[in-house]
Amino acid sequence: MTEQHVEDRDTPLGEAALVPLPPPGDLSLIMDPERSLADASRAARTLVKMVKEQGLSHRFGGRGGKEHLMIEAWQTIATWYGVTVSIDYCKEIGEAGLHPSGFEARAVAITPTGREVGAVSYCMKDEGNWKGRPAFQLASMAQTRACSKALRLC
Repeated sequence: MTEQHVEDRDTPLGEAALVPLPPPGDLSLIMDPERSLADASRAARTLVKMVKEQGLSHRFGGRGGKEHLMIEAWQTIATWYGVTVSIDYCKEIGEAGLHPSGFEARAVAITPTGREVGAVSYCMKDEGNWKGRPAFQLASMAQTRACSKALRLC
């Protein structure tokens, strides 16, 4: 038996657990790689055009930073592939005066076959752009980040 790290949805942070799996048997392709690559390339060209036209990316880290897709772009891609995303939870974290406070959110993306891909993300009051912002804005950003990450992981 081999072991694989899988997300445990019963833990508050979705921590990984070791789960025994049967040894791999016959490893074979489940799709045509050439067709899959052609489909992905066509989707990517359409996405790049849409992102440029609608300004759906943001550069983080200044001139040398990377471009990151905004949630609207990830939601568009998800729609093309029949993936949905929802918030599992959003909660305030930290203790006043002891640790930076903010919000933790967990989102779950669900593929058409029912596979769930979860992601946890945070938005903290000690982040430069979020100092002094109201709690609802931090909670919303934590949820947006979690949704983007879950969709990106798909």
